[in-house]
Amino acid sequence: MGIRRSLTAPRRPVRGTPRGRSGPTAVLRLAAFLALLPMLAGWPMPLSAQAESRTGQLTVTGTGHVSRAPDLAIIRMAVDTRASTAARALRDNEEASGRLRAEFARIGLSGKDVVAADLSLNPVWAQRSVSGEPARIVGYAASNRFSLRLHGLERLADVLDRLTQVGANRIDSIGFSLQNIDFARDSSLQAAVADARRRAAVLATASGVKLGRVLSVNATSGGGVPMVAMREMAADAAPITPGQMELSATVTMVFEISEQ
Repeated sequence: MGIRRSLTAPRRPVRGTPRGRSGPTAVLRLAAFLALLPMLAGWPMPLSAQAESRTGQLTVTGTGHVSRAPDLAIIRMAVDTRASTAARALRDNEEASGRLRAEFARIGLSGKDVVAADLSLNPVWAQRSVSGEPARIVGYAASNRFSLRLHGLERLADVLDRLTQVGANRIDSIGFSLQNIDFARDSSLQAAVADARRRAAVLATASGVKLGRVLSVNATSGGGVPMVAMREMAADAAPITPGQMELSATVTMVFEISEQ
C-alpha cells in the first residue's frame, strides 16, 4: 500500500498570555501607579482654594510722664571725730553718735527709717615738709555714717538743724522721693500705653488698615530728682523746696494689622 501525505499545512502555536498570569507590561504599569500614590496624596491644592494670609504687623513707641510732689527725704549724714589715739577717736565718735541716736527717737524716726551704714577708722598722716621724709601718723579719724528716711518734707529744715546741733557734723546728700513711688510709676506706664495705642490708631487709619490684637509689649521706666549735695550746713535752718518729681516710662508695642 502506498503512503498518504497530508495536504494541510501544520498549525502554528498560538501566541498569547496564559490565563491567570500578567504580562510584563501590566506589571510595570501597576508598579508605576503604586509609586505615584504618595506623591498624589501630597499634591498641593489649586491656588484659588488656598487661604491667603493678609495680616501684618505695626510697631509703635509711646511715652508717659507723671509729675508728683515728693513727700519723702533720704538723708545721708555722718559723725566725724579726730583724736591723737585710735581709742580716743572711737570713744568720742560713740558719744556723739549716741546723742544723735537719742535725737532720732525724739524726732520720731522709727527703727526702719534709720540705717547705720558703717563705722570706719583711718590714720591721719602728717604732711611732709621735706622730700624723702618718712611718713608719720599724727592721729586717727573715726567716721560713723547714717542713712535716714524722713516722711513729710515740711519739717526737713528743722530736723537737719537739730541733728547738726547734737553731733552730725557732715551731711553728704539729701535725696527726694515718693512714699508710694510704685503707684506713680504705674501711672506713667499707663500713660505710655495710652500714647502708644493712640499712635497706632492714627497710623492704621492713615494707612488704610485695620488694627488688631497686641502681639508684644516692652516697657522701661525711670526718672526722679537727683541727690542734692549738702557738704556744709549753716547753723540756722533754711527752707528747702525740692520742686516736682517727674517719672517717665516708654513702651514699645507690636500690633497685628489686616486689610480693611
